[in-house]
Amino acid sequence: MRRGGVFALVLSLPQLAAANSLTIELWPSTNPSQTISCAIALTAGRFSAVEVKGHGQPPLRPMQWYATEIEIAALNTALQSLISGDLAAEVMQTTRMPAPPYFSVTWVANVDDRIAAGLYIQSGLNLPAPLSDMIMQLLPGGLCDRALGL
Repeated sequence: MRRGGVFALVLSLPQLAAANSLTIELWPSTNPSQTISCAIALTAGRFSAVEVKGHGQPPLRPMQWYATEIEIAALNTALQSLISGDLAAEVMQTTRMPAPPYFSVTWVANVDDRIAAGLYIQSGLNLPAPLSDMIMQLLPGGLCDRALGL
């Protein structure tokens, strides 16, 4: 089973420039050690995924695997809902985080040979269907899946 956690977006920026990726960060409480981050990226037909609990913790086991059409569709559906504005992005410089529980999604996508990126923030831990479906398809049984009770 493929499980992994969050890989730091900042550490991967040059690599992510050509990738479709998103990082979901769950804040169930104000305690940073309870934060769960799940990152997934698709580059050249391979997925990379990392899941981490708590801030500053190294990933337990980064995972990589060759992408299937179903997995690519799950990621593309989640990204398309963010790109199209169905899940409206926030302006990062002016965004204030809500009180926990909440989640955020940082995403980067290659659209028509250009980079599109954004930040989606929502109170509570009920992810919209495209995001929860992606978690269930790509990270079943992982930290995000278990934290969300999917």
